[in-house]
Amino acid sequence: MTSTTEGYIEFLHALLATHNHNIYKINKKKTYNFKYLYPPSKPYSTFFLPCSPKLTRCTTCSQKDAIDVDTLTDFKSFVEKLRSEKPAKVKVFVDMNVVAKLPRQTSSGDNNTSDHSESDAEVVCICLQDCAE
Repeated sequence: MTSTTEGYIEFLHALLATHNHNIYKINKKKTYNFKYLYPPSKPYSTFFLPCSPKLTRCTTCSQKDAIDVDTLTDFKSFVEKLRSEKPAKVKVFVDMNVVAKLPRQTSSGDNNTSDHSESDAEVVCICLQDCAE
């Protein structure tokens, strides 16, 4: 994970891909915020997502004391903190209601037409495993 603009955009895309929401356009001008928390504040259960062995979805998560990442500067701080402290797990919270307001991909080759449905959680939590790599 790099602390560049491209790394920031790639990370945001990866978070959405984890939940099969890759229909949203993300670029320098159109991003979304997320929150992160480490070490985990309390025991929680997770299951591994098939798209990446390093990403899991938490079944119970708390946003208490989570740190906001709203800008590239915040993202750089996030990456530097991961590099320096090398935590085993990090919780990342994404408000899907904010993401749903982003423009959608319109390319004809895009087969993913799933919408943000009522069954989706308003805030999803992704746990990054082995963050030091």
